[in-house]
Parts: sequence; structure tokens; C-alpha cells
Amino acid sequence: MFSIKFSNQVEHDLVKIKRYHRNIIFEVIEKQLTYEPINQTKKRKELSNLIPPFETIPPVWEIRVEE
Repeated sequence: MFSIKFSNQVEHDLVKIKRYHRNIIFEVIEKQLTYEPINQTKKRKELSNLIPPFETIPPVWEIRVEE
């Protein structure tokens, strides 16, 4: 089992999203990344050739949340 840590910037950005949607996002992140976080799935893919505007440790993932 893995733990998930959010940066201060993530928390700052998520405040802008309605609480209902924010809760769904957190649930999906926890479900998708707590177990087997490095396996690609239909709803999770690794972003390659990405230069994010923040400090990160590869890999960087995109997670699809509902529609």
C-alpha cells in the first residue's frame, strides 16, 4: 500500500473546485494510486515528454475522473 502526499499548490488549486467534485477527485486519486500506482490503466496513463511547471519526480500521471 502506498501513501499519497499533495503539495501546497494542489491544495490551493483544488479549493477553486466545488466541494462535491473535489471529493470525487480525491476518492479517485486514492482509489487509483494507493494500490499499484505505477501500472497504466484505462483511466490512468503516464504522461511522457511533459515538462511540468512544478517540481516533480517521474512518472507524471493523468487520471481520468468521470466525464
